[in-house]
Amino acid sequence: METQVKIAWWSILVALAINCHLGATQNNVTVLPPSELKVLSAQARFILISMTPSPTSAVTYKLIFKSVNINVTKTVFDSQSASLLNIVGLCPDVDYRIEAYAILNDVFSSPAIAYATTKPDVPTGPPTNIRVISRGPTVVTIEWNDPLSEDINDRDGIILYHIKLNGSNVGSTSERMFTLTNLQPGRTQHIQIIP
Repeated sequence: METQVKIAWWSILVALAINCHLGATQNNVTVLPPSELKVLSAQARFILISMTPSPTSAVTYKLIFKSVNINVTKTVFDSQSASLLNIVGLCPDVDYRIEAYAILNDVFSSPAIAYATTKPDVPTGPPTNIRVISRGPTVVTIEWNDPLSEDINDRDGIILYHIKLNGSNVGSTSERMFTLTNLQPGRTQHIQIIP
């Protein structure tokens, strides 16, 4: 009798392990998760994903975007085939764990999981009031102001400016001033300041 109880107990554990791995079961219907969850594009405020829909018929989908580095969660419900989804309204410069569930009659599948990082938000406008504050035969120092506030896209200021001289990167600065050296006298120089 004791041996039969142990066999039944192990049988239940094996059955539970199989159901957890393959999907959830209710009333002899197994809800399988979507598969091949892929991030096709991650921009500052949206992520484009694709996935193969669950083979379980008549399901809806729940996608959860959980931030890895800050306390942000976004939940999206979709009743479509869910093969291609553009998720908008995300925070810029955030690492997300994406969980995709198939749902049938309040029974959730196990999740399909992917990871993505949204890009930092960049200003839509250039720095303003660019001016030369000093110059020498082979040296020039430039100074500028931040882009207009409506062009900063909700960022808390500019973190870094990249400086290009005649199309080549020559440095970066967190200040609103930069000195260019080793310039060739008598030549026109093209300077770009990129926030």
